[in-house]
Amino acid sequence: MTEQEKTELAMKKSQGEEPTAPNSPEAEQAKETKEIKAPLAKNELQLGSRVITISPWTGKTKKRFKKEFEFATEMSDVDFTKILDILVYDHFKEDFLLTDKELQYVLGQLKIISISDEATFEATCPSCNAANKITTGISENVQFNGDTLPAKHNGFEFLNISKTEFDKLATDILESDDYDGLTTIQDLEVAAKIQFKGSTPKETINILDELSIKDIKDVMSIFGSHLAVYDLSVDRTCTGCQTEQNFEVEIITGIFETLAE
Repeated sequence: MTEQEKTELAMKKSQGEEPTAPNSPEAEQAKETKEIKAPLAKNELQLGSRVITISPWTGKTKKRFKKEFEFATEMSDVDFTKILDILVYDHFKEDFLLTDKELQYVLGQLKIISISDEATFEATCPSCNAANKITTGISENVQFNGDTLPAKHNGFEFLNISKTEFDKLATDILESDDYDGLTTIQDLEVAAKIQFKGSTPKETINILDELSIKDIKDVMSIFGSHLAVYDLSVDRTCTGCQTEQNFEVEIITGIFETLAE
């Protein structure tokens, strides 16, 4: 018996309480209860010049996801915004807007700390188009090459906008009376992070719409190459053509299927 246990035993006796044997069922139950109340582990992720602290998914997270996912599947209209809020944005405290690739990276890290590193993905053979199921470890195949964006490129400035600011921006534009019906959430995410010579996000969308496809590709290549590069590709023998192939797999699909079980 340790000195701490001896002290606790003496205090219980002095207060008229019946001491509990160290290995009794009552003691084991008290130990389990104490362990259950322990706080969840926190994890830091480096995203280029930014750091976020993520917390694992819980049973409540899975229930919220399944409810939203089942409803979206029934309606044949999956609202990724709500689902990613549940799985990603609700699990880190910093107010950052993430790019699509950063979202996939953080989603993968949350899967690792919440469930396991292993994941099964649907993938199409690049040679014969046969459907394959690929099981692999996320951490073994993920390459995160996040970097700090240049300040400017061809008149465009690259910005860091908060998730709160972006949500307000999206509401203001998508629910405005003059909404053109063409602007998507993806357009807004780009416009929120790219500014042309002091223009507003709405003006930036119009500017990008008027650029040639070549100029748009130029801007987006700089924008994309300096942010999260999430590369999940594995070499496997195709079940269809029986040849060695390099499969590119989508992490979001695999994780959704795991949580929907």
